[in-house]
Amino acid sequence: MAIPNIFTIETGTSASTYNYPTDAGFNYTGGKSTFAFSTAEADFNKVTAIKIQASFDDANWIDLTDSADGAVTVAANSILTVDIGKCKLRFNTVISAETTGVTNITVS
Repeated sequence: MAIPNIFTIETGTSASTYNYPTDAGFNYTGGKSTFAFSTAEADFNKVTAIKIQASFDDANWIDLTDSADGAVTVAANSILTVDIGKCKLRFNTVISAETTGVTNITVS
């Protein structure tokens, strides 16, 4: 059973920062969800890092952190479980070089 993508991080230019799906993020209803980040590219689409960021006031963005207080970053095909209240979420990316592929994000 395939789970459809919710977002696709597309091509970008070197040393650029992008927010997906937009700078304003998307409405997250809260609770526990599993996010999968995947790409067919061997170098993870030249994305040096994807950070998940949350906003509770539509203005200030905070990096989600792990239990050791480190920012959660994705740099390879990964599955993460997020448990957070109702907020806006976005995926902040830094592109290290010209990209040609896509990174898919699914949630269940």
